[in-house]
Amino acid sequence: MAFVDVADDGLFCPEVGRWTEEKHSLVSLYAKLFSTGMKDKWEERVYIELYAGAGHSKLRGSSRRIGGSPLRALLLEHPFDKYIFCEEGAVEMEALKVRVSTAAPTARVAFIPATAICGLTKSWGKFRLTDLAIVSFPCALWIHTTSGSNSRH
Repeated sequence: MAFVDVADDGLFCPEVGRWTEEKHSLVSLYAKLFSTGMKDKWEERVYIELYAGAGHSKLRGSSRRIGGSPLRALLLEHPFDKYIFCEEGAVEMEALKVRVSTAAPTARVAFIPATAICGLTKSWGKFRLTDLAIVSFPCALWIHTTSGSNSRH
C-alpha cells in the first residue's frame, strides 16, 4: 500500500508502539475495500476518522516513520468524496493539516477538534451532503440522509 514508509518532514511525529503499523494497515485495507466496493453505489462517500493523529508516526525503538491511516485514505485508488479528520491534540492537528495539504491538495477535508466530536453531526452542514451519502468510520458504517431521520448504524 502506498505511503507506508515516510521521510522525516520536520513536523511533529509521535512515537508509537509497533502495533500501530498493523492498526494503520487494517484501517487502510478496510478503507480500500469500502471505497472500491461502494464507489458506484452512493452519490457521496464520506470518510471520518476520529483521533486521526499527526499523519505520521515514528515506531518506538526504530528509525522508521510510517504514514497514518488518514493520509493513506486520501491516496486510495478510488478516494472518498469528502473526509473529516478529528484530533484532540493541537500540535497533531496542525501537523496533519500540513501533511494533508501536501499529500492531497484538492481533497475536500474538514478538520474538527476531538472536543467537538459530541457535536459532530452538526458539522454535516459544512459538507452539504446530498440526499443520500454513505459515511465510513474506520470501525463502523453510518448511512446518513440529510433529513437525519433515516440514519442507520
